[in-house]
Amino acid sequence: MPLSAAEVLNRRTMNAIDEIFERYDTDGDSWMSYDDAARWMKFVEDSFVDRELHREWKTFMGYQMQRIQAAHGVSLGDFRGLHQDLLRYTKKVGGNLHDAIERHLFTQHGYEWIEEGVNKGPDPASLAELSIDVGGDEGGVCPSVTHFVGERISSCKMTRNRGPHGMGELAIAVGTSGEARNHIHLGWLVSSERGGLPRVLPGARFGVQNGGPLGGCKIDFPHGDVMDLQFAVEHVDKMPVMACAGSTGAVSLYVCDQDSYGERPLGKHVGAANTLAWNANPGMQHLLLSGGDDGRVAVYDVSKSQLVLSNTSGGQEESTGVNSVLWHPQKPESILVATSGDGCKLFDARQNMAASRVFKRDAAVPVLSMATDGERLITGCADGRVTLLDLRMLSSNDDSAAGVLASRVHANQVPVWSVAIRPGGQFYSAGADGRVVQHGERSWKLVDTYNLSINCLDIQQQSDLLVAGSDAEELVFLHLFGQREHAVATI
Repeated sequence: MPLSAAEVLNRRTMNAIDEIFERYDTDGDSWMSYDDAARWMKFVEDSFVDRELHREWKTFMGYQMQRIQAAHGVSLGDFRGLHQDLLRYTKKVGGNLHDAIERHLFTQHGYEWIEEGVNKGPDPASLAELSIDVGGDEGGVCPSVTHFVGERISSCKMTRNRGPHGMGELAIAVGTSGEARNHIHLGWLVSSERGGLPRVLPGARFGVQNGGPLGGCKIDFPHGDVMDLQFAVEHVDKMPVMACAGSTGAVSLYVCDQDSYGERPLGKHVGAANTLAWNANPGMQHLLLSGGDDGRVAVYDVSKSQLVLSNTSGGQEESTGVNSVLWHPQKPESILVATSGDGCKLFDARQNMAASRVFKRDAAVPVLSMATDGERLITGCADGRVTLLDLRMLSSNDDSAAGVLASRVHANQVPVWSVAIRPGGQFYSAGADGRVVQHGERSWKLVDTYNLSINCLDIQQQSDLLVAGSDAEELVFLHLFGQREHAVATI
């Protein structure tokens, strides 16, 4: 299928901008230092002949260079975004500035200018009706779009679902934290026909009068902050069932009865309930795991709404609060546990979780988050490290190098709150620095909220969507399949 004019623009423009970035990225690390950015700025400024263009360029870039100086440089994604913002700015100014600036950005570095309107991108006005933020990073490593929630987001999950009226492709739920009253918001996503990116269906489509920021359902959460939220299974035509963990220690199930959700209490931890995990194995999908600050790991049979197993994570005398739990995807009755005091362990639920094997230990550096794709395990640590492990080679020894496939740094001494993994090589981390980073042979920054913590990630494999929720009170959706070919990094 031939590319549209807008797609030709995006691809050709981004390739040119990437090549310009590489010229000034003297270290070859996908980060242009402030000094290098100043060299680029001077080259562009000196190349202007038209005084009006030169004046508008300086007006726009004055603020941008302050930001670059404060950050001590600029990433590839931000460099692309800067060019997109410039074109939007000149379009607002009006006149012939937009075309002239666009042409100049090509010709200043020797690129050919393509006439006949091929260089015209999509009209932002046409995107506004799709309920998406036209400020999304079209020029980033991945196409992205932002949806404003208006509350700090602590957890976000997607699942395949067509909604109660047969509409929608994905259900999405978010949990909030740090608000006077926290909520669980539920909604449905459909394709916006813009590079595989989604849009949120409005509540009116479901007859919802007060559907909240995601349109579908707004549930008051009475148990403090939403620490974790997990969909039970991938429902098709029924309203999805959700399990939630609260900062007061409560573990609850939320089930839809007719048109509203009701809470079914399952258990309680002393201190916060930090993490939840459903068993995805056939015949075991009724089993739910929880872990909390009290160091306890609990297994619930949700079909009977009862606790069936409970034990402490064991280990050192210091705090061994549980930060993350997972069912082992290859061993249905084994449990992966990440603690704050004595590393990662493997428990056997058949033995009442009394026996455990340590497969990753660094008592001084807690593991905060885990994720798996069925064959590999990714962990995120309090010091910014992200590690990829082979699940088949988990060692019972105190050798943290056993089974390690890759080790990366999200950012030095930055807690990694959430991790995600995608079949095919890439894995992702989100941290307190407000960034989502894709890891592989090279690392790429996909999202930056400028130090507003990104608290959660989730991947929906069938749609190839990655979603991130943050203290910036917004969801960012990225279409991973739409990555620029030159930017894809695999292990």
